[in-house]
Order: sequence, then structure tokens, then C-alpha cells
Amino acid sequence: MLATAQLLALTTSASENTKLRLITFDGDVTLYPDGSTLLPSNPVIPFLLDLLSQGIHIGIVTAAGYPDPNGSEYTRRLAGLLEAVAESDLTPEQKNNLAILGGECNYLFRYNGQANRLEWVEEDIWRLDDMSMWKDSDISIFLDIAERVLRECAHTMRLKVQIVRKPRAVGIK
Repeated sequence: MLATAQLLALTTSASENTKLRLITFDGDVTLYPDGSTLLPSNPVIPFLLDLLSQGIHIGIVTAAGYPDPNGSEYTRRLAGLLEAVAESDLTPEQKNNLAILGGECNYLFRYNGQANRLEWVEEDIWRLDDMSMWKDSDISIFLDIAERVLRECAHTMRLKVQIVRKPRAVGIK
């Protein structure tokens, strides 16, 4: 539904009240092959640049978790896009509209249009106020429950799965 809403908001018939301001993409499998990089030759890059040129914010949301604040792994994985943004005629403000949310929502990087690189955004700036009150023990209990439910579902459906547990996420690979 979100993708449909985003597409409808991109049409010329959209009113100013419904004009799209943010579009999000999954990285792996959506923008580039699983575990790969977004290469300069990727045909989606000109479309992403066009969205940025219209003042639309782009968020790339990926499960890939690289906690290094220098962003070197995200820079490597998104090299084609980041190079294209740096070399484009986009204004610094338009470039600033690119963000990477990685590691199951544990790390946020924003493109700095002046420096032409990704920059780490401290968690206390972007996380919700309610999240700052979460205790590590409560997060652990919640993830334990989620992991147990995933295992039970996989067992019930007779699926062979690999459970992946991260500091603030659990899922199936």
C-alpha cells in the first residue's frame, strides 16, 4: 500500500497537499542484488537523481548492519549512487535529502551535500522520545518473544530457516 501511495503522489494529478515528500527503498534485492553493491551502471540511479532534483527525500532502508560511524561499508555498498550524487548538478540541499537507515533501524546516515559524503546521525537526534525510555532488558525480552514466535512458525510450517538476531531486531534469513 505504501508503494502505491508513493506512486500516486508522484503523478501530475496530485495536489500540493498530497505531494510526495519521502520515498523509501529497500537496498538488497530491490535496488541491487542481495549482498552486492549499487554499481554506477545501475539503471535506477538516474531515476533516484531525478527524485532528489524534485526536492523529494529518499530513504534507503537496509537490514545490513554496519555500526561504524564513518559509514565506510554503506559507502562501499552504495558507491554508484553516492558517486552519482556527488558528481551531479544537484544543489547541496537536494543532496542532503538522501538518507540511509541501516541495521534494522539501528544506524542513520545522511548525505552531506557540502562534503559529498555520508555522515553518521546520532541516535538521540532521530529516535522517537519514547524509544529513549526503552530499557535494554525490555528490548531483550521483546526480541526473545519474537524469536520464539518465528521459530514456532517455522517449525509449524516445516520450514528450514536461519534465525538472525541483532541488537534491536530478529528475523529469518
